[in-house]
Amino acid sequence: GFVNVDREMLCQPDLVFDLETTPWPWRENSVAEVHAYHTLEHLPAPLLALQHASRWMKDDGLLVIRLPNLRSVDAWYYQDNWEGWKVPFHFYHFSPAILKRLLRMAGFLVMLFEFPLSPLFVNAVRRVWSSPGRRQPLGAVSPLKHGDLGWEATAKRLFRRSLGRLFKGRGMVAYAEKRRPSTGEKEGQGT
Repeated sequence: GFVNVDREMLCQPDLVFDLETTPWPWRENSVAEVHAYHTLEHLPAPLLALQHASRWMKDDGLLVIRLPNLRSVDAWYYQDNWEGWKVPFHFYHFSPAILKRLLRMAGFLVMLFEFPLSPLFVNAVRRVWSSPGRRQPLGAVSPLKHGDLGWEATAKRLFRRSLGRLFKGRGMVAYAEKRRPSTGEKEGQGT
């Protein structure tokens, strides 16, 4: 099963532990998966935390990280008022490229990035979709070929075809795998 870890009792975790302290309470190569939801941006040494996670994870272990995306449409739209800034609570801000580089440095292979849709974008499509006498939004799939997909599917298609190429969603989710060191390679080195 999973163990929910937090440094405070506020969210009633299974284990109260500050990830900024060492040693961590797990044996090396004993953890199959690590899920860090809105955690990394709050740590003063994110690379060190990822290196510790790699050390305690089994070879080919899965790391799932969810955090705000510095290159999101929300960050662009809200600029100085973007909730992702949250100083002093967020020590660091990550774009997909920065996070990918950091994961590689810590010994992980990035398998996939996901970018949840921005509520700002989804709400704009919902307003257009539900307006009286609506017309098919530009770039949406023809209802004659695919049926009426609804506003959610249309928002996803519109986002991917337009702003999705420039701005990723509100946040990001990275899936990475702990790399096994190849023969002659030391832990944490390599490409």
